[in-house]
Amino acid sequence: MAKDFSLAPGKTQKIALDVAPKSRLRGWFSARLSVAVDGTVVQRRDTTFAVLAPDTRKAFDESPFGVWEFWTPHSVFFRPEQIDKLAALIKKGGWRWTYGGVPAPGRRNDDGLSAEHFRNLRETYGFRMTIQSLPNSYQRNEGWFDAAEFAKTEAPVLATFRERGYDNAVKVLHESRSSTFLLRRFSELLGGGEYDMPADEKAKLDQQFENVKQYCAAIKKADPKARIVLINDYPHVAVEYLKRGFPAELFDVIGLECAGFMREPERQPDWLSLLGHSEMMRRAFKKYGYDKELWTTEALYHATNPGNLSFHAQGVLSVREQLLALANGFSKMAAAGILKDPSDDYHWSNWGASGYCFREPEINPKPSFPMIAWMTQVMDQAAFAGVVETGSTSIYLLDFKRPDGGRVYPVWVVRGMQEAVLDVPEGKPVVYDIVGNRVAAPFEKGRLSLTLTDTPLYVTGATVAGVAERKPVEIPRETGKTLVDFDRAAQLKPVAGKSKVLEGNWDYPRLKGEFETAFETVDGATALKVALKPDDDPRKLFQRYIEFALDKPIKLEGRPDVLNVRVKGNGGWGRVMFEMKDAKGRVWTSCGNQYAGSCNASDNKGDSYVSFDGWQTLRIPVVRQYEGSDQFIMAPATPDWWPENTPEFVEAEKQFAGELAKYEAAMNEHPAKLAAYEKELKDYEARVADMGKKAGAAPKKPNAPGKPEFRWMGVAGVDYPLTLAKVIVAMPPHILYGNGERPVDDTAIWIDKLSY
Repeated sequence: MAKDFSLAPGKTQKIALDVAPKSRLRGWFSARLSVAVDGTVVQRRDTTFAVLAPDTRKAFDESPFGVWEFWTPHSVFFRPEQIDKLAALIKKGGWRWTYGGVPAPGRRNDDGLSAEHFRNLRETYGFRMTIQSLPNSYQRNEGWFDAAEFAKTEAPVLATFRERGYDNAVKVLHESRSSTFLLRRFSELLGGGEYDMPADEKAKLDQQFENVKQYCAAIKKADPKARIVLINDYPHVAVEYLKRGFPAELFDVIGLECAGFMREPERQPDWLSLLGHSEMMRRAFKKYGYDKELWTTEALYHATNPGNLSFHAQGVLSVREQLLALANGFSKMAAAGILKDPSDDYHWSNWGASGYCFREPEINPKPSFPMIAWMTQVMDQAAFAGVVETGSTSIYLLDFKRPDGGRVYPVWVVRGMQEAVLDVPEGKPVVYDIVGNRVAAPFEKGRLSLTLTDTPLYVTGATVAGVAERKPVEIPRETGKTLVDFDRAAQLKPVAGKSKVLEGNWDYPRLKGEFETAFETVDGATALKVALKPDDDPRKLFQRYIEFALDKPIKLEGRPDVLNVRVKGNGGWGRVMFEMKDAKGRVWTSCGNQYAGSCNASDNKGDSYVSFDGWQTLRIPVVRQYEGSDQFIMAPATPDWWPENTPEFVEAEKQFAGELAKYEAAMNEHPAKLAAYEKELKDYEARVADMGKKAGAAPKKPNAPGKPEFRWMGVAGVDYPLTLAKVIVAMPPHILYGNGERPVDDTAIWIDKLSY
């Protein structure tokens, strides 16, 4: 499309262009706008836009859908029209709730915050502010409560919230955990060990508990209608409060920070996964006798900056995660994702590029925006009614009921593709894609045929009883040079002993398992069958592992970036891992980083997991270092591999020994320094008595030397060539699926070819 126009210097002119897609379909589109003079392009602007369905939403206060928005913070500079622009996007996305910032008409957060301003936002754009914080709501460290100060500083703010028309939710305890070690572990509610809390941490938490109790009681007294959202943090923090018997009358909701960080929402439990969080809280409520709502107070940090997710993955994971949150008892997603990307350096964090729109100045939509907008529309007023059995733990089919009795069935597979026939005993099904386009799907004699992928479809207008037939479909992928064909028993030998490395991950505990193994021909391919045998260990969510040592380790040419392994899966969330050795003898295992502070380095994207049925090819990134003689730069997935036998570890131990020696010397000198300080203090006090203020400054008490901690983060160089030494398989006997735990019915997988 082109339009001719003339423009005098210093003048502006609006040119109307019809950019509506020819297909007239809903969804996400890109546009390139160029200005040319005599055939030469002098200016070009690439942008995006979305075509949405007409707004038919009816839910307001009963809607569960909300989004985080900073409004002014993390912006480049404030624009007068920015509040209305962002508010209009909230309306178009179908969100009814927001928090995280203040939609102030001016640059400062207290500019123009009148009741009329918030009423106009609510009436014009259809959302309300939720989960507000009082001046001392965060309750850091030992917490805070002072009755007299509360009356002066907190109670008036509560009244202001009511005047502005905010909802009545007040957050208490924002990321105020007693320590990060409390969080970074596999929960005792899921089979992990109890947390051995240090005495000083326990004393701090006990004091915080008492202060928070009094603080919440004061809020309830000042505003009896206030609903206290206790905690914006991870489940471990909530569990500590529940096990201590926090009074049920002093809070109404448990708020969770389900960050996600690239993980598929169906991911098996770790400290950041949705299903793990949900199951922990279900068990905690039951064990400690509570019946409370669950909200996401922060969630869905699925970023699109380099090293994170593709635009498509961000959208489909965000939709699936919110649908599964509803299926797992979350009644409100007060903040699920961010409306737009921040514009400052925060943009480059795991949080900062998780917006559904790009950053300023355009704030144009990512593909996730129309996906979320259609989800909030098709799911409007729909309440979770159950998980429909599909015969496969890689297929999700959820049942939601509308007030008029109609149903909505979101359906998808975790990975891969399946041709499925749904059993539809009643009604005439209407199928929509993820952005609201009608899908032509064959329907005959109560059978609805669909092609299922990781992108949800929505079935409406009928009752779905289950999956009558299904057939996994292999997605062809380039595989490269074959390393192992898995066609001869002699090439692989099971390792008898336990692996210190495989049993060393704090976030994914593993046990040595008993497996049936055989080399078979299946579907025309020679393959290694690996099937987990039953055992008596009650920790059924733990992975069991088996290692296969190559009879003849294989040297890889060049600097490989990915291993391809063709697997026939069972949807049971097994995992395929490898051990490699580099030219300097470092031993690398793709089991995830084992440093206690490494919270986001264990195959976050799920590329090594067998979360599908039938044949698919896994593409697992290899430990890798970029070329360069004067620099050390690791490839993004390298921290997913844990190194042993490294010169870097030896050097780290030497450095720590030196630091420890300095500490011990300083501790030996500390008593003398304290004695000198005491003498100086007495002299100073005598001068004060004699001279008053002219005595000068008081001496400073010397601090005790800080004891160094040995930290090994697994950061090491990679020297080529790499040699493949082991193939490792791990799988759990039980998984979390839908909204509960269940056994993996068929524990067998087959491995066909490994290539690079």
